[in-house]
Amino acid sequence: MTGAALVGSSSGASSADGHSVGIVIVSHSFSLAKGVLELARQMAGPDTRIVAVGGLPLPDHPLGTDADQIATAIESVYSDDGVVVLLDVGSALLSASVALDLLPADHRANVHLCEAPLVEGAIAAAVQARLGSPVDRVLDEAKDALRPKIEQLRTSSEEVAGQVGASPFRGSTAEPPSADGSPTRELRMVVRNRHGLHARPAARLVQAAASHGANVQLSDLTSRRGPVDARSLTDVATLGVLQNHEIVVSATGPDAEATLAEIQSLANANFGDLDEDSAPTSTNPVQPSGQDNIFGPTRLNGVAASPGIAVARVQRLRFDAPDNTNRPVPDPKAVWSDLSAAIERVRLQIEATRNSVDRNVDAAPIFDVQLRLLEDPALVDPCREAIFERGLSAATAWRQAVALVSARYRAVNDEYLRARAADVDDVGRQVSKELTGSVAQLPAGFDAPTVVIAAELGPSEVARLARAGVAGIGLALGGPTSHASIVARALGIPLVVGLGPEALSIEDGATVVLDGGSGTLLPEPDSETIDRYRHASDAERLETEEARANRGMPASTRDGQTVAVLANVGGLADAGAAASSGADGIGLLRTEIWFMAQNQLPSEDEQVRTYSAIADLFGGRPVTIRTLDLGGDKPLRNPAGDPTPGLPTSGRIPSRPGPIPPSRTEENPALGVRGLRWCIAHPDVFVTQLRAIVRAAAGRRLRVMFPMVATSDELRAARSALDEARLAVERAGLPTPVRIAVGIVIEVPAAALRAADFADDVDFFSIGTNDLAQYVFAADRGNPVVSPLTDALHPSILELIARVVDVAHSRKKTVAVCGELAADALATP
Repeated sequence: MTGAALVGSSSGASSADGHSVGIVIVSHSFSLAKGVLELARQMAGPDTRIVAVGGLPLPDHPLGTDADQIATAIESVYSDDGVVVLLDVGSALLSASVALDLLPADHRANVHLCEAPLVEGAIAAAVQARLGSPVDRVLDEAKDALRPKIEQLRTSSEEVAGQVGASPFRGSTAEPPSADGSPTRELRMVVRNRHGLHARPAARLVQAAASHGANVQLSDLTSRRGPVDARSLTDVATLGVLQNHEIVVSATGPDAEATLAEIQSLANANFGDLDEDSAPTSTNPVQPSGQDNIFGPTRLNGVAASPGIAVARVQRLRFDAPDNTNRPVPDPKAVWSDLSAAIERVRLQIEATRNSVDRNVDAAPIFDVQLRLLEDPALVDPCREAIFERGLSAATAWRQAVALVSARYRAVNDEYLRARAADVDDVGRQVSKELTGSVAQLPAGFDAPTVVIAAELGPSEVARLARAGVAGIGLALGGPTSHASIVARALGIPLVVGLGPEALSIEDGATVVLDGGSGTLLPEPDSETIDRYRHASDAERLETEEARANRGMPASTRDGQTVAVLANVGGLADAGAAASSGADGIGLLRTEIWFMAQNQLPSEDEQVRTYSAIADLFGGRPVTIRTLDLGGDKPLRNPAGDPTPGLPTSGRIPSRPGPIPPSRTEENPALGVRGLRWCIAHPDVFVTQLRAIVRAAAGRRLRVMFPMVATSDELRAARSALDEARLAVERAGLPTPVRIAVGIVIEVPAAALRAADFADDVDFFSIGTNDLAQYVFAADRGNPVVSPLTDALHPSILELIARVVDVAHSRKKTVAVCGELAADALATP
């Protein structure tokens, strides 16, 4: 064979020995096939008979599948014990079926195309094949491989037991004596691995359990689950053994002691996780027990979302899944009426919640978003179709529509829009509760200081918990830009998000310290830690009270240097909060955030009203409006995730610069048509916004700023569009300002290096440190693998900032700093 698209050859015994099942991985992607092969080999061991085929046998391995390559791969691992072929999507099944016809007739019956998920199935199949299991067992394990993921993502063990078939706890794992009369042996230990028995240690335990032929079972004494077959990777992974869980392994048969000894040896080496802090503590009668000290994780690190410190007991909040059964619907009109009534009841509840926080202008408009979602066609129309055309119940129709819209939000490559999925889920839960009554009620109050732990919450749920007197909230999921986070900050509730699933394992009633300022959660702190945090909380409260009292004073250094503290806002709500907090103005109005929250493009008159209202909040203080910073990670889509109605798909595109057509999908959008490039490519939208800014600036201190400027030609094109907009307003007989201050965002390294080229054509610079760091380090700040590289305090970034400041000051122009660096106290000096 050419081997162009074969990403790995078989290893271990040759196909002539016939002692194990062969595994073939088939993917459209060369890279994906290679990665799955590497993962499966790590789990099962290098001697596994496994091979992967990915892409077409052409240079650069383009996407696709090739029957000849698949047939050759099958032959390379063939044995009479059988071959299991795992496939990804689409034409892979067709290509594999054709490949079967290319095999010798006596081989075809021993080749099995498996419907299991590619990644999970490959791991499970490889482990069983390595153990020498028969092909039926290999196929069963592969097909059942999704069960661990399904179970671990469930929010309650009861639901798992009822729907997925998890083994309930049955006390001792001891089985009756084996056929030869040998007794059951037990091994007890506490698992110290940081992530418990995750995939790799689980695979190693399975191999040890199957090494001597004994009957081996495993139970988790801490979670009271099991026993399960310790020779099954799926069963072991499904058990969900976490760090510091006590487990018991039982074995029967003549090799029971040897099997347990091998497992104990493996456990003493942390099941192969060599980076763990300490080995498992044995508590079994086979070997003397060590210190059995079970305790939770010492610290969970999340993301700071709302400042404040809470020292309180834990109350976990779980939401039961709505009833999934779709009973016959005799009268679609009655069903539609029920859904409409439920939506109306939720509307009234949301309006009441909004009114309860109405004095906080930062939080109240968030509930307007939820009210719009209740009437969003993306939710309502599919429900109508499902009820009247497909005869579904109201609960099922609503649940399906919510799941679809939520998934569309989560798929958008923009952090702000992804966070809106929580709003959809929040509204979805409220309506589902009205329809089925199966969603858990939020506590009406707490009889002691309480930190609520949940997977994720919506803004209305945070507001209700605040009214109930919650001391703090910790979420396993979520982000700091979510509406839940904004509401928590507005209402003064400490909140940490992104704590991970470990947070959900903290028991009700446990004492924790939640630090919303640092984004940490400390389970079961000692008395010294509690005293330290309570002292810090008191100091923080006094500091906040002092800051509120002095919010109207200028921000000045001890030697008399005054620094303007300007707000970074996304709309009228944020602007109101900034004005009441004493901001010296707005340094960045992110107009695209407001645009993306609309169902259609706002008209020129709507924009004028919004920009004017924001400017009026600040009187004579400056308000800087950044023109639309769209494209790349911020496609212009409405709340349903569809392209915004009214967005022109064609139009005049200036010859310089020459972006690609807006309809084309970009391979690297971060380096594509975004920021000012997007505006120039959409002149109708751009000039409409500029006309609105010119009109709103009449009699107000409005400034305009262009994002992501890289060349002087781009700046000249933008200024020409601004002149065109001013002329159009004047011709309409409307008032215009004497002049509008113009600035650019320095976020492209080329602009920072050549700041002098722009200095004579702008009134101010604003340095966008987030994107500047991203481009300087060639690291996507949205990619958690490389985002740590984007350190805005790195000398290379500080040197670029210094260069821009030197140029600006030499021309008597001002410079603002925007992004996370502007909020970092370490950067203030």
